[in-house]
Amino acid sequence: MGAMKKVFLFLLMLLQLLALSASAATHDYIAERAYFEDASNALTLDGVKNKPFVPFSGMLSKGYSKSVFWVRLKISPTEQSGVTLPLVLKIQPTYLDEIRLYDAAEPLRLNRVVGDRYPYANNERKSLTYDFLIPARSEPRYVWLRLKTSSTNLIQISVVQAPGALDTDRLLEAVSTSIFSVLVVFLIWAFLQWWITRERLVGVFLIRQLLGIAFFVSYVGYSRILLEGLVAPTNMEVFVANVDGSDVQQITNLGQANWAPNFTPDGKQIIFCSTMNTKEASLLICI
Repeated sequence: MGAMKKVFLFLLMLLQLLALSASAATHDYIAERAYFEDASNALTLDGVKNKPFVPFSGMLSKGYSKSVFWVRLKISPTEQSGVTLPLVLKIQPTYLDEIRLYDAAEPLRLNRVVGDRYPYANNERKSLTYDFLIPARSEPRYVWLRLKTSSTNLIQISVVQAPGALDTDRLLEAVSTSIFSVLVVFLIWAFLQWWITRERLVGVFLIRQLLGIAFFVSYVGYSRILLEGLVAPTNMEVFVANVDGSDVQQITNLGQANWAPNFTPDGKQIIFCSTMNTKEASLLICI
């Protein structure tokens, strides 16, 4: 078992080195990262813009918390030889519940949200990571992310050009598949050893492998692809805002899936679908 563990660790180190080398080759257009913790869970974008954000670098890790974490990103200019390429904002891990994007460059694109409580179709690119497509600009600008999750508040963000995002996706898929294959080989070996010997130590190792595979599948994003269409979203609320994206107001706080809102002809009420009182969709009216 000791020899197999050494081989496993060697493979993990090799794969991590490959991932790091590819990441270094892809330019990240985030010039500054900063966060603000909203313990009230009630601040809107307008209310949080002037708060004292705390700079950070690399990955943001704030553990388990009931707070909302706002992340402010300063995006570097991307104009090269008169041609402005589109950008991809990539987010990991994929077990986070809800991440909302606010981009002043596209004020008419409201309710941009991804997370494990939302359909995979919300992802703006087919990728293992959470991806938003954002326009490139010739001047620096800020974008904001609103993170709310019941899991640990651990988030890694990068902004790359579309060709670089494709290269990153391919490498992530290759690395993830290799690690997953190694984990499965160890799982099969542990199961066969336990079936033959019924040793308690091997049984503990088998359970740890199962938990490790479950965590890995969730972390890299396989779970949300495999479970797409099998698990319905459980937490979607209705918001309203001005056409320029300002004055965002939350209309519902029902704790279930609430979607497809529409104003009544007189503009005084909102009709939307909800699973508040039943597992099936029902039609509700909000005054």
